[in-house]
Amino acid sequence: RVGFAGPPGSGKSSALRMLVASQAPDTAVVFAALRPRASLEKELAAAGLAPTGGAPKLVLHTDPHSATPAERYLLVLTAFRVAHELTRSHRHVLLALDDLTGFAEAAAELTAGASSGALPLPAAQVVAALLDAAGNLEVAGGRQQALSVAAVFDLDPEDELPPLPRELWRTAEPSLDVCLNFSARLAAGGVLPAIHADQLLAGSHSPRYQAPLLRALRSEFQALLLRSRELQERLEMGKQLGLHAELQDVEELGSAVVARALLAHSVPRTPRELAVLVCSSVVFYFPRTRPPSRTEVAKFQAAVLKSISTSHPDLWEALGSSCESAPTSAESAETALETTELDGRLLRHLGEALLAHRFEFELTRPGEL
Repeated sequence: RVGFAGPPGSGKSSALRMLVASQAPDTAVVFAALRPRASLEKELAAAGLAPTGGAPKLVLHTDPHSATPAERYLLVLTAFRVAHELTRSHRHVLLALDDLTGFAEAAAELTAGASSGALPLPAAQVVAALLDAAGNLEVAGGRQQALSVAAVFDLDPEDELPPLPRELWRTAEPSLDVCLNFSARLAAGGVLPAIHADQLLAGSHSPRYQAPLLRALRSEFQALLLRSRELQERLEMGKQLGLHAELQDVEELGSAVVARALLAHSVPRTPRELAVLVCSSVVFYFPRTRPPSRTEVAKFQAAVLKSISTSHPDLWEALGSSCESAPTSAESAETALETTELDGRLLRHLGEALLAHRFEFELTRPGEL
């Protein structure tokens, strides 16, 4: 159960489409969106969603500008029903909803316009039911099945919300396993999707299903985030007290700003690609005094991935194998220790390979502003 919450224009829908496009071929996807068909087709194609020949990828939509409240209301209910039916034949089903705030508004319009007869179910009640239905389940014969729900909430939880979105959020938020808050300030600065990196410090433990290599990278990157946050707080406090900031601290903070910006992606990334990019954020020093543009970030990401995949093919293949190996409950302590040691050596090789190419990239060359 994943929630994307934030003000309009902060990249929530783009992030949801990337999540949909990055699913494995055997994952059935039901994607419901309040978007015109022409716009939605272009956006899904840009995110990389295409027929794979595997499990079905179903897209349900209605135009929010011309659809009736009933059509907007039934969109979510229909998607939920289809996703539930697909769990009977597929091991993993993803239900992606964009967005639930529009669904709540449609329910309110139907209720206000009803003169007699049955009223629609309240939006908060429906959202609570579909979130509670998500999860892992063992059915007859020992077969495992899972229903995941990812939903957009077009609201800012930090704001003083009107009654309707406030009730929706208060009902949904406690049921979410992961909640990503999107920042209007970051979006205004060109960082999209506008997820503040400090949110990655919220969880102290990595997921059990995460590959050991990605766990190690997560730990290293969290340490970087923590150091940069503490440095920024110290510099801000010094500024308030009228203290002069040391040049070294200012440069270190500038490098950290670039490292955080490298988490912004315009396309879905494989675990192997993410491993290379996160490692580059950790090992590189970025001699910058201003945040990079989206174009600069995209060029750097493409150049780094190309340098590792073409100049170090054996390392590239090893990263792919390691990132796909999820730990199992039956794994012995000795096997887990061996895996940790192998991943440690692999990360050292990756760091050395990246540093060998450090002067090839615009963001890491000395003398850049």
